Amino acid sequence: MTGFRSDMTVIDDPIKDMQEAQSELIRETTVEWFSSVVLTRMASLSQIIVVATRWHKDDLISHVVKPEVLGATYINIPAQATHDTATPDKDGNADILGRAVGEWLPSVQNRSSRSWELTKRAVGTYVWQALYQGDPQVTGGSYINVDKIDIIPWENVVWRDDRTGSMQTLNHAIIVQSWDLTFGTIQNGKKKKASSGDYVAGHVWAVIGGRKWILVDRVHDRFTFTEQVAQVQRMAAKWPQTSRVYVEKAANGAAMISTLAKRAALIKPVTPQGSKEVRALAIQPVIDEGNVAILDTVFTEGMFQEFRDFPFGKHDDDVDAMTQAINMGRIDYFKMGR
Repeated sequence: MTGFRSDMTVIDDPIKDMQEAQSELIRETTVEWFSSVVLTRMASLSQIIVVATRWHKDDLISHVVKPEVLGATYINIPAQATHDTATPDKDGNADILGRAVGEWLPSVQNRSSRSWELTKRAVGTYVWQALYQGDPQVTGGSYINVDKIDIIPWENVVWRDDRTGSMQTLNHAIIVQSWDLTFGTIQNGKKKKASSGDYVAGHVWAVIGGRKWILVDRVHDRFTFTEQVAQVQRMAAKWPQTSRVYVEKAANGAAMISTLAKRAALIKPVTPQGSKEVRALAIQPVIDEGNVAILDTVFTEGMFQEFRDFPFGKHDDDVDAMTQAINMGRIDYFKMGR
């Protein structure tokens, strides 16, 4: 737009995707670009149209509709109607197409009601609300809906081999481990002083059919680097079925991978893709479909509280270990023998 005036400007998707939307810097930069570039190029009585997928509540559309900014007219056509004349929205408006609550949008792809329902379940709460409903939000205000996570009895899934002392699972389950490491603790005489406020989280997941994920074992504590190495080795010996050990290449991850390279061939380095929030949203469909469970011997209320508080809680170690296991495990499942 440099050097030109505009009588009508159409802005299409100023934020590219879900990953960009989670960046506060990108959202702020988009608003600053609009204020300093777009508005300064507008001629008298000119028009601005913003067409966008609303990946985040704090996006450009939320900015331009503010009365003190432009007071722009906002038009949203959700895939499934949420308001009608009997149940209008907070501004007293019914559905813009005159649909009843629950009625689907006519689809150029000839989607049936069943097809819409399948899509709604498959994409997860966040993507459905943002991409299809134009109203980004997360169920219960959390990225992880713990109400969808089942707590199941230990004896239904695992058993202990008395001969070897190792743990075994259902015959058709694949075992993956996921570790969120820290920089460890500093040994100070008989006491250990944390070099950071973070915990180490080690998860063992049983994967059934590539769809069902069951947390069957967990370690969560503060450890020195040497203790972290020992914990990874101990868990590998305890679960001989393990097909992958995921370790993020951050904090002590790189050093851990180097230390165990000759003794733990199953270790797979992980370079995180996107922010923690994006990685959590990526597993939301799996959780929302009821395909994540935790053994009663592993469950703690503290872990569930961390899930509820994410991304605003003090700790996110268990969240990182879980998202890493499920995101990477879904990619590797068919490479691991099933």
